[in-house]
Amino acid sequence: MNKKGMIFSMDALAALLLVTIISFGVITSINLARVDYGSVLLQLNAVDGLSVVREEGSLEGFNNNSLQGFLNDLPVQVCGNLSVYDFEDKIVYDAVKNGCNSVGVGNMGVARRDFLSGNNVYMAKLEVWRG
Repeated sequence: MNKKGMIFSMDALAALLLVTIISFGVITSINLARVDYGSVLLQLNAVDGLSVVREEGSLEGFNNNSLQGFLNDLPVQVCGNLSVYDFEDKIVYDAVKNGCNSVGVGNMGVARRDFLSGNNVYMAKLEVWRG
């Protein structure tokens, strides 16, 4: 083999290696940039749900009928669990949409919101998932 052929072969091999590395990098970055829109929508549902029960005043009064009614009125394909914690992180209220179970759920949207009821500070947590 002559010297010209050897240099041409080395250049081709180097170019092939460079193209492979660049392709791998591009494919990896595309896969990492994917957004799981289902999780984002669940998160937004949880934030919106807490805003609704907060604005209508159901949270401050721990109005069980209103809060359970809110959970039961979620769309058929959405389940929810609303928990309220006191300042010692103890659950003072907990409700789940009728017919739903959170055991073994993969994607879940979670929102938290602090609020006052009387002179006490509470934290509400709403978890939503596809049911």
